Amino acid sequence: MKLLFLILQALILIPNIVLGQKEATINEVLNYWTKYIIPAENEMDCFTKFDNEFSDKIKKNIDSLRNQNIDSIIIYSVLYTGCSNIFWKINGNVFLKKIINRCDAKTIKIKSTTIFDYYTTYQNEIKHETIMPMLYYAIIINDSTITCASFEEEGETQYLIISLFGVDFNQYYFTENAIDNIESMFYNHNRELKTYKWFQLLDDQIKN
Repeated sequence: MKLLFLILQALILIPNIVLGQKEATINEVLNYWTKYIIPAENEMDCFTKFDNEFSDKIKKNIDSLRNQNIDSIIIYSVLYTGCSNIFWKINGNVFLKKIINRCDAKTIKIKSTTIFDYYTTYQNEIKHETIMPMLYYAIIINDSTITCASFEEEGETQYLIISLFGVDFNQYYFTENAIDNIESMFYNHNRELKTYKWFQLLDDQIKN
């Protein structure tokens, strides 16, 4: 368990009176994150969060589905637990295959189409939402640079959701503390998002 100071831009710490520091609002941090952090994250290959063997296993399953002209796919993974869930929808039916410890489990049919229906209904909102990391506070310097005090817990649960609908590809990564730690300045923000509700539906589905 450790407290990290994330420097979002290179800066030299000099007295506050010179820098003109002030506490950043939630909207200021969100605007900064949207402008500088999210574009960089979107350029990263989300599959690098898995080890190579596990990543290859997921990609092969996706390629197999694509080859069957299935273009509505959701991957819900709990990172570092060796568990990934691949959902797909075809002809109005939803199926699930679990990959556990790099081994494919049997494909099962899901009675409910809720996880796809919800995403279809709110996809525009979800695509533009951001589940923010667990931040205690943020300081804005000279109205341009923001530095944040963040919290990371060694071994904490991390989630990755990938949606593939036709040519539309999106990824959503967040940690357990980001959505559950009430000390975060974004606790209420994150829990009010359509993305969070979608995550709950996915999580409930694999537990049923």
